[in-house]
Amino acid sequence: MITYRSAYLVLSASFFFLLATQGSFFPEDYYIADEATTADANLFFLIFWPSYFFCFLLLYWNRKVQRTRAPISLIILAAAVILSVIFSELPEVSARRAAGLFLSLGCALLIVKSAKDPQEIVNALYFGLIPLVLLSVAGALAIPSRAIHYASPDLIGDWKGIFSHKNTTAYVACIALVLTGHQLKTRGPRIVIIIAFCASLLLLVKANSLFIFLMAPICFITASILGQKSRASRLYMRLISIGAILTLLPIAIITIYFPRWPELLGTTLNYRTEIWSTLLSAQSGRELLGHGYGAVHNVGENSIFWRYGEWRIQTLGHGHSGQIDVYAATGLIGWCAINFFLLSTMTKLDLSAPGPARHQGVVFAFLAWIVITRSFVESNLLETGRLDWFLCSVAILSLHRWYRKNQQESNS
Repeated sequence: MITYRSAYLVLSASFFFLLATQGSFFPEDYYIADEATTADANLFFLIFWPSYFFCFLLLYWNRKVQRTRAPISLIILAAAVILSVIFSELPEVSARRAAGLFLSLGCALLIVKSAKDPQEIVNALYFGLIPLVLLSVAGALAIPSRAIHYASPDLIGDWKGIFSHKNTTAYVACIALVLTGHQLKTRGPRIVIIIAFCASLLLLVKANSLFIFLMAPICFITASILGQKSRASRLYMRLISIGAILTLLPIAIITIYFPRWPELLGTTLNYRTEIWSTLLSAQSGRELLGHGYGAVHNVGENSIFWRYGEWRIQTLGHGHSGQIDVYAATGLIGWCAINFFLLSTMTKLDLSAPGPARHQGVVFAFLAWIVITRSFVESNLLETGRLDWFLCSVAILSLHRWYRKNQQESNS
């Protein structure tokens, strides 16, 4: 007989597995990975999001527990996106892409609400992502022509595994390391877990993603400090959040009045500063509401880069910064809403629960922090098809449900 826990595990693990691969296994390498597309819908996601949303909804309604409201930060974020759609330059495109975003956020909310305890979510992540790591390592050894970059000159020799790009590979390997470490600590040493840990470490090294190497240890240390049973850890979290706000707020104000400030960073970041300056300069007259959610990139000749950028960036499909992309699409209102969603829960965490519950909280805090830190140099916020954004959403909603101080919801 199929139990509720087994049904939840199979459904959630398969969801994470398919989202990470986007239905494409060992895709052939190609040269221009940043090339923009048109506003045409993605067939895989047209089937994927509604199907899983319906399945998670059925699972949620079969869970006999008290119903609870979504966190206020998520409601504010949804309202900001809807507002940007109403005043969008391309309302039809924005409305369609916002519907996809809301379906994905609905799936994240249902995954968290359907779980009876945080360990169920961690188990689903483990059984969904570890097979991807093992398949990636096996593919790199058995079919290197499909699992190792060879087309892009600056990526030759880097392992991409089952995915289309090494950055996704490095991210999944990094998450897998944390998950296997958690399983070893909470379930004891097992040969399969040890093999998975070694495979994850090998894949992370061979993917050769510099940012993951630099930021992952910092994010994990931050998450581990949160797991300590002391007031000092909560004070540390509040100081980090206050520092982030004090850093981001002046940047937002300067951006409104001097949009080409990235050019002052110098020639070492010249390519990215040109991208950021183009996006920020195009905000003139649209500082509050932006150009519309989903109306900035991948909309053919209507894209910001095509209309305002130099020839070498006209075909880009993202802005190399989640923070700037969100500001360009949803304006200052949306930018404030996304950062409120990312940081509001983090300032009220209480990971002082003894035993495994604290370890699971550290996993969630790590999933959130690694996306927050990468959002300054990588387009990973409010991106419907991205695994890291979705896992960040799940992590923040999980922290809100189980690890907020003076929480109202029962853990049953």
